[in-house]
Amino acid sequence: TVTAGVLISAASAVTWAQLHHWRNTITLFQRALKVTSRNYLAHNNLGTALDEQGKIKEAVDHYTKALEIYPNYWMAHNNLATSLAGKGKVKEAIDHYTKALEINPHYAGIHNNFATFLAQQGRIDEALTHFSRALQIRPDFAEVYNNLGNVFGRQGMIDEAIDHYTKALELKSDYAEAHNNLGVLLAK
Repeated sequence: TVTAGVLISAASAVTWAQLHHWRNTITLFQRALKVTSRNYLAHNNLGTALDEQGKIKEAVDHYTKALEIYPNYWMAHNNLATSLAGKGKVKEAIDHYTKALEINPHYAGIHNNFATFLAQQGRIDEALTHFSRALQIRPDFAEVYNNLGNVFGRQGMIDEAIDHYTKALELKSDYAEAHNNLGVLLAK
């Protein structure tokens, strides 16, 4: 009984210490980077967590470190491109989206992200090509239909926008952004 009590106490202390590292995603991946070397996945995932908190500069640093370790890591190129796009670094974002697609041309998410960025740049024909490719790869990609609705809405193509928002909602009935976009468009 005494031995079991000591073991349980020791295990509880170790568990409590480890829970400090698992407190949130950022502390988890910071810990992973401390106890491993050349961990491109941890750098990428820490970058994503930092990005979600609006810490773009730190996120970019970690995506860059991931790519220094593993230059052909398409997800880090995609994530870095999205962060750079948010900072208005157009050429760099295009370079990283292009590289991500060279490495993995069959991932619908990259096509969607790149298309959304291109549409924001006014490069509609290129954007439509990437949106189309995303839907060829993943026909049930509700976010692509929502993004197409945004593009068509900005172009004044109201019926097409409504059709795309409606399709997004058919695929994902709880998609709040598509509900909002459709509602705003119908109110206009």
